[in-house]
Order: sequence, then C-alpha cells, then structure tokens
Amino acid sequence: MFAGVHPQRTCLSYINGAYRACLLSGFDSNKKLLYADMGGRLVGRAFLRLTKASLGEKTNTTLSFADLEAPEAQQKEEQIVLFLERPYTSSIGLEEKEWVIWLLQKLALQKAREMGVPLVLSWDYHSYAPEGFTQTCLNLYISKSKAGCQYLDSLEGQATVDTEGSYKAGRFLVSQAGNT
Repeated sequence: MFAGVHPQRTCLSYINGAYRACLLSGFDSNKKLLYADMGGRLVGRAFLRLTKASLGEKTNTTLSFADLEAPEAQQKEEQIVLFLERPYTSSIGLEEKEWVIWLLQKLALQKAREMGVPLVLSWDYHSYAPEGFTQTCLNLYISKSKAGCQYLDSLEGQATVDTEGSYKAGRFLVSQAGNT
C-alpha cells in the first residue's frame, strides 16, 4: 500500500494521491512491485508488468491463457513481454540513482530471460539504457484490472474500464533478439 508513498509521494499515495483509487491494481497477478533498498531505506521502486506488445495495429484485445500456453499460435507481430515501468527514486545522489536504476533493469532482464520473453523498458530509462536495447514505437496492451482502474506513468496516466483491455502506442526501449 506504500507504493505511492515510498520512496517518494506520488499520485498513487493512499493518503491524498489524485489516482489513489488505482493503487489496488498493483495487486493484480500480472504485476509485481520492485523496490530498491540502501541501508534499510527504500530509495527506489518500479512496477513490472506481464503483458503483450505489438508493432502493428491490433484488434485482438484480450490476454488469455492461449497467449501463454501456445505462443506459436499468436500472430507473429504480437508477443508476450515484461514491461518495466518508470522508476521512482528519492533521497539519493546521481551515482546511487544510476545504481538503483541499473539494479531494477538487471532484475527485470533476468526475469525476462527466465521466462523467455523480451523486456520492454519505459522511455524514462532512455538515459540509462543498458547495452542491447533499442528504441522503438510499439503498442502495449493495457490488461484489465480487478480494481477497475490503474495508473501507468509510462502510458500517460490513468487507464479506466474504458481504456483497459486495449493497446496504447508509445515509444519504448526493447531488448534486441538474443538478449531475452
């Protein structure tokens, strides 16, 4: 519940955040919250989402077990990905911030490799992009949340029941072939 409070106060703050109603979406099964700790102090966080992405315009707006169980049956331009959202850091210097961002990326990349899926990074990582990532425009799937709404910093904010279950175009960093 502290996702909007630590390491810094954001719009997801359960206290007075403009999008605090979206906080519960962080408990959806396709999302994990990554925290960075230095000396017992939370200094960074980012959401990691299992979703799908497409280079082309999409009409299939569902994510189903078939996507996970029979990926060869998917259309070739659509694939399951791990998406690392914008990082938040606080109370650390530039060198420590770079270290925290590197750790978040390393953990997400390790998980993507274990799952055999590409890692997609929010454009917010462009100044910190690890080797083997390339800039691209793609459509990222906004899965439905049991909470009824969710907030995705990397995709321009709140996704409501009207926009969930659809694709949102954006500029991202994607792990190149052979890096997953």
